[in-house]
Amino acid sequence: MKIVLKEITYLVTLQYHKNVNSAYVINDLATQQIAVRQEYRGANNIDLLIPNNCLETLSNHPYVKWVELIVAPSIPDDTQGRSLHRSNGLDTQTGVGRNYTGEPAVVETYIPTLNAGEQS
Repeated sequence: MKIVLKEITYLVTLQYHKNVNSAYVINDLATQQIAVRQEYRGANNIDLLIPNNCLETLSNHPYVKWVELIVAPSIPDDTQGRSLHRSNGLDTQTGVGRNYTGEPAVVETYIPTLNAGEQS
């Protein structure tokens, strides 16, 4: 069995100083095998895909104003799970539970009986 390890990469936003040409920044990053994910025209921000080991090196460049990690997209709430925890407090054996066990409830059933000679 062959195990292949992928290199860990990070998605970051880099803001460079306004006096620096964006072409210079992109060319300098390309020499370090840093991929440009998105360049924002009219702004000094670039989204980059960087290897695991170069964040500190990247932040030490003289044209870098700041570098920020881009967070992963959020996961929507589990609305069914959110309602389940409310019902869990109904039937508990702890002092804070409401102890709704349904014990005093009575369920009556009606079963019709047949008289002698009747068929169903």
